[in-house]
Amino acid sequence: MKGGNAMRIHELRLPTTDLPAQLAFYRDVLSLPIVASTAEHFAVQAGTTRLIFTAEGDAAPVYHFAFNVPRNQFASARAWIEARVPLILDANGAPTWHSDGWNADILYFYDPAGNILEFIARQTLDDERPAPFTSDDIQCISEIGLAVDDVQAAVADLSTRLLLPVYDGAGSDSFSALGDEHGLLIVVRKGRAWYPTQDRVALEGETQVVITSGAPAQTITYARYVIETRG
Repeated sequence: MKGGNAMRIHELRLPTTDLPAQLAFYRDVLSLPIVASTAEHFAVQAGTTRLIFTAEGDAAPVYHFAFNVPRNQFASARAWIEARVPLILDANGAPTWHSDGWNADILYFYDPAGNILEFIARQTLDDERPAPFTSDDIQCISEIGLAVDDVQAAVADLSTRLLLPVYDGAGSDSFSALGDEHGLLIVVRKGRAWYPTQDRVALEGETQVVITSGAPAQTITYARYVIETRG
C-alpha cells in the first residue's frame, strides 16, 4: 500500500436503463450471488462489496469500475471471463495490460449497459488463492470512476474531506486516484474517454458509494456523487 488511510468500498449503487439485462449478466455471466431483487433494483455480492443497480427510465452514462482478483490468478481469471464475454482489445489486438506504475495486470470488458468493467490483479497485495479462478475469488470492487469538471479541485476537496491520499503521485489535470490498492476513487476530467476505450466518454452520473477511509462517519455530496463514510 502506498501510504495514507486504508480505503474499502463496501457498497456501490449505480442506475441502469435495463434492469433485467443487467440482472441476467451479473447473475448468469459473472455468477455473482443475488442478495436482493425487486422491480426497482437488485444487489449482488462481489467479494466484500455489495453492488446495487437501480432502475432508471432516462438515459444513463457509462460507468467504469474494477474488481480485484488474486495476484496469482490473473491467467485463470482471464480464461474464466474470456469464456463468458469478449474482452476489450488494445490497439495491437492484445486482451491484457500491465501497469508498471501500479504493478498490476489488467483486463477489461463491457456489461450490457456498456459500462467498462475491469479485472485487476495487483502484485502489491498478498491475496493469493488456489487456482482455478471462480467468481468466489473476486475480492472486492476496488475502483469507481468519477467524472468532474476540475480534477485537481475535486481531488483537493475529496482528499481533505475523506482523509484519502493521492495514489501513485500527484496525478494530472485529466486523471488522479484517491485511496489505495483496496479502494480507489478514480477522478477524471468530464468528457475524457474512459480508459482503455476511445469512445466511451466519462460523464457525471448518479453514483452512491459507501466506503471506509479513516474519516468520521458522514455523507458528502460532490456534483452528482454521494459518498458515505463509515467511521
